[in-house]
Amino acid sequence: MLALKGRAADKGLIVIGASASCFEHQMNQIDELRRRDILRSWPGAHTWILPDDVYPPLVRGYRDTLACRVPGHAQARALCEAFGATLVSTSANTSGQPAVETEQEANRQFACHVDYILPGEVLERGRASTIHGLNGEILR
Repeated sequence: MLALKGRAADKGLIVIGASASCFEHQMNQIDELRRRDILRSWPGAHTWILPDDVYPPLVRGYRDTLACRVPGHAQARALCEAFGATLVSTSANTSGQPAVETEQEANRQFACHVDYILPGEVLERGRASTIHGLNGEILR
């Protein structure tokens, strides 16, 4: 995925889950106030940086934290549910380029590099998720 995006390994990737319970291990390492903030924002376009010692360093960007999200997009949550676990996720674009927002754009940019593009709709075009740091500060 990093090669496909042209993304540096030290930036890490986002992991998505079907529900907050997918990130119970990470959320057990934070205070109750932060936990409530997270639960109020999920599902939704909010990614939270949480302490992690479970996922591989390549996914975490060689940090001791993990970018976690329960997406507002029902199809993404259903995919995680069907898979039975969390999934590594990222925006559909090459690094530094605008996000792909239609199936046709995805096919043009990625069809020769991937086995399958799941049909579906973009939830909120032109709007990236909010990323919250370990202390709740907004990073993006």
